Amino acid sequence: MARLRIIAIDPGKNGSIAVREGPEIISIENMPQTPRDIFISLSEAASSIDCDNIVCYLEKVGAMPGNGAVSMFSFGQNFGMLQMALAALSIRTVEVRPNIWEKTLGLTDKKGTPKQEHKNRLKAAAQRLFPNIKVTHANQDGLLISEYAYMQEK
Repeated sequence: MARLRIIAIDPGKNGSIAVREGPEIISIENMPQTPRDIFISLSEAASSIDCDNIVCYLEKVGAMPGNGAVSMFSFGQNFGMLQMALAALSIRTVEVRPNIWEKTLGLTDKKGTPKQEHKNRLKAAAQRLFPNIKVTHANQDGLLISEYAYMQEK
């Protein structure tokens, strides 16, 4: 049986796309910035594999206090482009909320923890899990979502 390929996506403008097979990360890239580049990136991630052996875990984030209308509209557009590209490529997609994957990985913080402190904690956790990858704030969530997906799909 072929190994399952997992695509894990943090859909924010400063997010990332991680691709893995089993415990191995095949690629990690910052979120492409145009609809065409998003489609090309996902097409490459799905190339050379039967669509029955691929799954995408797409982070489903809602509006956050302090985010402006333009920012949220832009985010929603990006999320929609990702959904359409995944559908066009016939990639099975699982939407997962941040609080779910963070809780499963033991990465929830106390209410009121400053955002930057939380992000630094996530980055450190991703670096521990993937010591051979240069973890950044842009790619940390994609890597961590891939770990969550790997645990769910085992």
